[in-house]
Amino acid sequence: MLHIDITKQLSDFELRIKFSVENSILVLFGPSGCGKTTTLRCIAGLEKPDSGMITNRDLPLYDSATNEFVPPNKRRVGYMFQDYALFPHMNVHRNIWYGVRKGDAKAQELYKKLLRLLKIDQLTERFIDKLSGGEKQRVALARALMAEPDILLLDEPLSALDNNTRLELQAELKNMQQLWNIPFVLVTHDPQEARALGHEVLFLERGRQVTAPENWECTCPGRLQAAN
Repeated sequence: MLHIDITKQLSDFELRIKFSVENSILVLFGPSGCGKTTTLRCIAGLEKPDSGMITNRDLPLYDSATNEFVPPNKRRVGYMFQDYALFPHMNVHRNIWYGVRKGDAKAQELYKKLLRLLKIDQLTERFIDKLSGGEKQRVALARALMAEPDILLLDEPLSALDNNTRLELQAELKNMQQLWNIPFVLVTHDPQEARALGHEVLFLERGRQVTAPENWECTCPGRLQAAN
C-alpha cells in the first residue's frame, strides 16, 4: 500500500495532502495549479516535501522525522509525464528500453508482452515524430512499465488525445492496472476521465482536499475520498 501524508509550501498556498491507495487507481482531480502534479513529483522523489512521510509497502520513501529521503532512482516508481517525455532521437524500441538495467531473458519477455498488450509491436523501428498521439501514449506507458515499478504515476496521460482515442486508452489503462496489480495514481482535471478511471477520486483545491461536488457519480466501483 502507498501511503502519503505531507505538507509542502508552494508559491501562493501550502499543499497539505493525505491518502492511501492499495492495488487500484486513485485519481487526483482538480483545477490546474491546485497541487496535483507536485504531489506526483513528491511521490517520485523529484521534489522533497517540507514535512510528513511517504511509504510504500511499509517501507519509507520519505520521512521528515528521521530525515529519510530515498532518491528517485531507488524508489521503483514509474512516471508518465504529461508530454510523455519520449526521446525524439531514439526509435520506439530504444525509448522503451531506456533506463532498463538488465537485458536478460525476463526483461526480453516483459518487452514482448508489453508490445503485444499495447498493440505497438509493429512500431518498434519508428521514431517518435512518426507516431500519433495515441501511439506515443502507449510507448510512454510501455517504457514506464518496463522498469517493473511498484507504483505508477500518470500526469494528465490522455489530455492531448481525441475523444475516440481517449476512450480506447482509458479501457487499456484499466486493463493494465489489473494485470500489473500495483497502485496507479493519476492526475486529471477532466471530470469524465476521473469518473471513468478512478476507483477512488480525491478532490483538490489550492492544496487542500475538499468534498466531492454535488451530483458527482463515479462509474468505477470503489469510493470517493474527500476531506480528511
